[in-house]
Amino acid sequence: MLSKLNSVKYFNIILSILYLFIIPAIFIASFALQPIQPLVLQSQIYSTLACFIMVVYIVEIARRKSLMHPYNFFIIGVFICWFGQSIILSLQPEILKQLTISEFKPNIYLHTLLYSIASFYILCGLGLYKIKNINHDNAHKKVVNLYKFKSVNIVGLAMAGIGASAYVGSKITQLTLANKYGYKAIYEMPLESNSSSSLLSALSMLFVPGIFMLLIANKNNKNLRRILSCALLLICLTSLYIGARGEVIGILIAYIWLYSAEINKIKINRLLVVPIFLIVAQTSNAIALFRASNERTFSMFINILLSPKSLLEPVRNIFIEYGFNIFSLYNTIDLVPLQKSYSYGYTYLASILAIFPRIMFAGYSFANDAALANWLKLKLNLNYGPGFTIVAESYYNFGFFGIVSILILGIFIINVFSNGKKNSDDKSIKNIFIAVAIYNFLFLARDTSLFVIRKYVYTIMIPTLAIYIVYKYINRNGNIENEK
Repeated sequence: MLSKLNSVKYFNIILSILYLFIIPAIFIASFALQPIQPLVLQSQIYSTLACFIMVVYIVEIARRKSLMHPYNFFIIGVFICWFGQSIILSLQPEILKQLTISEFKPNIYLHTLLYSIASFYILCGLGLYKIKNINHDNAHKKVVNLYKFKSVNIVGLAMAGIGASAYVGSKITQLTLANKYGYKAIYEMPLESNSSSSLLSALSMLFVPGIFMLLIANKNNKNLRRILSCALLLICLTSLYIGARGEVIGILIAYIWLYSAEINKIKINRLLVVPIFLIVAQTSNAIALFRASNERTFSMFINILLSPKSLLEPVRNIFIEYGFNIFSLYNTIDLVPLQKSYSYGYTYLASILAIFPRIMFAGYSFANDAALANWLKLKLNLNYGPGFTIVAESYYNFGFFGIVSILILGIFIINVFSNGKKNSDDKSIKNIFIAVAIYNFLFLARDTSLFVIRKYVYTIMIPTLAIYIVYKYINRNGNIENEK
């Protein structure tokens, strides 16, 4: 036992030296000793460093037996979205002209890679620091305080009921647009054109989280659990037909994680991690190909899903497609502050104010000020939505000092994804909201604070407060009903 403790101690010392000193030294040396290099060589140097950080992170998290911690899903998304195209370019230089990077200026691309790696290093460091002895598992635990679960059930029922019409209405609209004009019509549809559409958008956010609440509040009722699971499956099939793969993958991963944590523990062998990732990558790739087709049938989707050209083709395609997100940071660094001054946190403030009704601000829309994808689209005179990322937004506000805002955001995210509750009932309620966070924030790496704050307030903060108020009301006499 003593020998094992000493081994763990020495391993932790080596990890600390590696992460706190060696990786930063390599980072500084690669920048200081290398002049501006061609795009391919820059990609090879810095994507290798990004991969090294990722490997160190995954190996250590696996050693702690915490691969299923939800924060890791976020880290994988960051890795793919911020470095995807750079990694592919470093492995296949001959396809440079097929990538977004091909049009980049070497000096701006260098700064883009440096800022991305510094931000990624901080986010991984937070994971290594925070993910210690955090156990989300609450399966097979008996409900102690039925009042708490009654509160969850009431709030979940209200959310699902209120959000149902808005959610179903939005799906019908998306189905119509997808059939008439294709998936791009949905992607380029304005987020909110007036107060009414803004309200409907907010209400539609409540539906899926409401189902997750009902699922766990009634986890001992197998029949109801099956009905709710079928409802989620129907949502996935509808979103699959539309081409909204983010929602499909988000719901499936959130559901599997929540089922494992609360209903029946799912044990995943470490050797299965890579095959599972390949399956997810191929599913995502199949949805992308499926939504681009004019003729969509279930059999056609199955054929696409089961016929990749090679085992690694789906991974390559995912890295290229999601790796497009480097575009927003590159152009932000190119434009700010030369053509536009730093915002010094204004977009974060605007994102907070955007959650309030416009009538409070005489009809003024702060959401427009925080919609940085629209700013970039107009600035570059594009005819498509370029998207925007949390790392690009941090630079847009503070330049290279935006690293601090990435640190703050990372602390917020890892706390949302972690469950330190001791009481089994409180742990179950927290796990519900972690599943909601997985559903909402799985692809957070390619979102901005406008979406993060709005989704957090509407689907986590307000429902948490509502559960507390309902619980206090139904238990106002101080009697705790225990399961006999």
